[in-house]
Amino acid sequence: MKKKKNQANVTNKMTNSSLTSQSKNALIVLAHPESHSLNHSLMEATVKDLKSKGYQVKVSDLYAMNWDAFVKRSDFKNVTEVQAVSMLEASGRAYTEKALTEDVMEEQAKIEWADLIIFQFPLWWYSMPAILKGWFDRVFSNGFAYGFGFPRDDDIFSKKKALIMVTIGAEEKRFSRKDAYCSTDVLL
Repeated sequence: MKKKKNQANVTNKMTNSSLTSQSKNALIVLAHPESHSLNHSLMEATVKDLKSKGYQVKVSDLYAMNWDAFVKRSDFKNVTEVQAVSMLEASGRAYTEKALTEDVMEEQAKIEWADLIIFQFPLWWYSMPAILKGWFDRVFSNGFAYGFGFPRDDDIFSKKKALIMVTIGAEEKRFSRKDAYCSTDVLL
């Protein structure tokens, strides 16, 4: 019972203090392999809380989706086998020509739809899980999330809010400014 109460308190603090804008579409990008984990419980509590506040919510559960975290030549349908590939250029051309893979275009459509994006993950080796890093590498393509002229007033992220919800499997003091590990202020 105490676990559920603490989860609800964390979620309520987050939503009450951070989500007072007029956004009503939320995307949660979840990166944890275990469906019975604290991360999944927090995601479920967040979905419930957001819906009670009038949000429409979509969840990209990367492990459940079996997300392919590797950028590769086949991500760009307009690149032939004989071409040398600059991933930066290929990404930009494929985005402009709508020649990205379906999984990437679906995630980009979710981002375009969302007013609020929440990244939910455990801190592993002082970073996000590799599957989430791979999601960023593939979904945040040149022309969509970055490129010449970014940031602009009309870019995809200019009117969105983003939150990071991170769990850490260590004592709080291990990530304070005074300890041997790195401070979460620096990490995040």
